[in-house]
Amino acid sequence: MKKVLFTLLIFSFYLKSYSQCNPDPSIQQVGFFPADTLLDCVERGLYYNEVILFKNFDIISGSLIGLPGDVTIISVAIDSIRNLPDGITTICNTPGCFYNTGENGCVRVQGTTNAAPGVYYLGIYATLIVDFGLGPIQIQADSQFLSDYGLGYSLTVINAGDPCVNTDAPFLLYVNARSERSFCVGDTVPLYTSVSGGMPPYSYSWSPAVNLTNSNAPDPMLLPTNPGWYRVTVTDNFNFSVIDSVEISYIATPFLIVTPDTAICPGGTIQLVAEGGQSYSWTPSTGLSATDIPNPMVSLTSSETYTVEATLENCVNTETVHIEIDTLDPVANFNDPIINVLSVLFTNSSSHADNFLWDFGDGNSSTQSNPSHQYTQFGVYDITLIASNVCGLSDTITKTLNLTVGIEDLMSGKMKVEVYPNPGTGIYQIALAEALSKTDLNYAVFSIQGDLITSGLIEGNDSAFQLDISQEAKGIYFLKMTGKDFSVIKKIVSQ
Repeated sequence: MKKVLFTLLIFSFYLKSYSQCNPDPSIQQVGFFPADTLLDCVERGLYYNEVILFKNFDIISGSLIGLPGDVTIISVAIDSIRNLPDGITTICNTPGCFYNTGENGCVRVQGTTNAAPGVYYLGIYATLIVDFGLGPIQIQADSQFLSDYGLGYSLTVINAGDPCVNTDAPFLLYVNARSERSFCVGDTVPLYTSVSGGMPPYSYSWSPAVNLTNSNAPDPMLLPTNPGWYRVTVTDNFNFSVIDSVEISYIATPFLIVTPDTAICPGGTIQLVAEGGQSYSWTPSTGLSATDIPNPMVSLTSSETYTVEATLENCVNTETVHIEIDTLDPVANFNDPIINVLSVLFTNSSSHADNFLWDFGDGNSSTQSNPSHQYTQFGVYDITLIASNVCGLSDTITKTLNLTVGIEDLMSGKMKVEVYPNPGTGIYQIALAEALSKTDLNYAVFSIQGDLITSGLIEGNDSAFQLDISQEAKGIYFLKMTGKDFSVIKKIVSQ
C-alpha cells in the first residue's frame, strides 16, 4: 500500500503550469516509472530533461491517513514541492497538477542547476479529497506525514562527468497480463504477457502456480475450471521487476431443455422447443420451418434425429431429439388377469398403442394402461380392451373373465350382437340374439378419443334397431351395449 500511495506522491512534485508531456494510456498497473533509484542523475551545469510516467490509484488503506477501513481517493491536488535543486522545475500534464482517481499522467523535470552534489529529498504538500463511506472529506498531507510512511521522492545531483550512482535503466519496463476473451466452464484458458522496455532477456513468475501448465512461461495455459486472479512478475536483465494481474471468470454453459423424443403420424406436424440459450441452430434442416429459432415446426414423412446447438454469450451446448414416424398398427392384448376373490388386476400387453379403453363387462370402464377393478358379484364377464395410437388407428380384443365358482355358463353362445354393414356410411343395423332381445339394453357410441357421441335405451322384445351417426365425421367409433349381467363393445367404421 505504501507503493500505491507513493504513486500519488510521485506526481506531486510536478507542479506549475499545463502539460509539456504525454501520458501513456497503455499503463495498467498502479505505480510510477521509473523509480527514483533508476532515474538519471542531474549533472551540474548541464541541462536536465526527464519525463516520469504514472498511473494514479483509486483506493488506499485508511490507516495511512488515520481513517478506518479502505478509503476511496476522489482527487489529488499538489499544493507545493520544496527542496528542488536550484534551477530545476517540474511541469505537470494537467492544470494545477490535479488528478482524478485512476488517471494516467506524466510530469517533465527540467532545468540547469549548480547546486551542490548530493541527494535532494523533495518536500511534497498535497490536498486529498477522499471518501470512506460518509461522504467526501479534505485531507492535508505534508512531507513529514508522507515521509513517516517512507513515501518520498528524490533527485540526485552529481558533478558533470561523474558516474551516476543510480542504476542506469535505458528505457521503461512495461508489462501487461491479459486473456483474450471470456471463457466457458470447462475451458482451458490461454494467458498472455506483453513486455516492452527494460533490458532483455526477461524472466517470468506466475502465481498461484498450481493450476498453470508452466508458471515460468510468458504465456502459460490455465487448467479448467479455475477462476480468480493470476499475477505475473516480470524481471529484466537489470533485475528490475514489474507486476501485473489478470482476473479470469467463466460463463456457465447454457442449460439446454428440448422437446423429448416423440412419435408422430406420417405427414404429421409437431413443434420442437429448445430453452436455455440466446441463439439456436438446428440440424439437419429436413422438414423444419426454420433452423435459427428456438421453436421451429417440423413436418416429416420419415423418422429423423435433430441436433440443436444453443449459444449463451460464447458458450455452447447441444442436445438431440428424435422424431419417430409411427407406421405400425396397434395390437390390443392383455395377459391373464390376476384374481383375488372379486378384485382383479389387468396387465396390458398391447403394442404400438398410446391410448387404452377398458370395458370390465359390468358397466364400468377405465382408460388406465394397467387398471385394477373391484367387482360386486361373481359371474362371467366379457373384458374388452381397445388400444389406439395417435394416428387414429386402433385394435380391439375381448376375453372372458370367469368369476363364477362351479356355475355353468348358461349364457354361452346366446349373448350375440351383430352390426351391419360394417364398414358403413354412418347408418347401421344392430341385430340382437334372442336372449338379449327379451331384456332392456342401454347403448352408447364413443369416438376413438373416448368422447360420447350418442346414447339411448333399447326396450325388451326388440331383436333389431337402427343406429344413425351419419352426421358425425368419418372415422372409427365404438358401440357399447350393457344390460343386466351383460356388456359388449363393437368397433364401427364410418367411411
